[in-house]
Amino acid sequence: MLGALKQRVVKGLSSGFPPQKKGVGLLVVAILIWGGNWPVMKTGLAHIDPFWFATVRFVLGMTCLFALQIATKNLKVPASRDLPVLISVGLLQMLAFTLLVNYALLTADAGHSAVLAYTTSVWVVPAAHLFFGER
Repeated sequence: MLGALKQRVVKGLSSGFPPQKKGVGLLVVAILIWGGNWPVMKTGLAHIDPFWFATVRFVLGMTCLFALQIATKNLKVPASRDLPVLISVGLLQMLAFTLLVNYALLTADAGHSAVLAYTTSVWVVPAAHLFFGER
């Protein structure tokens, strides 16, 4: 089943569209999915605690990705020397960010939360200069 799906996707991506149009199309799809995710999270948080909401999201995501890796025979176990980096990134960048976003969505609207979360790098640089004297 996955093989047939993969063939259809590859065939669809290789059909008569120039690469630039395919790239723009995929970008639009990604923007719609990512942007639409914030109101869905806000709605979901009306029914479940932010901690458990993040837990359910991560467990479902992990299960789907693990199943996909097994189905495509592409499962790779990380080297033990990579585990500290994987764990720190997983805890700080993924888990902490998701928990903070969930708690922020309890008090702010989805649009403002999304803009603030994804423009962090834009406002952190001037703030570091103003508050910490960084150049």
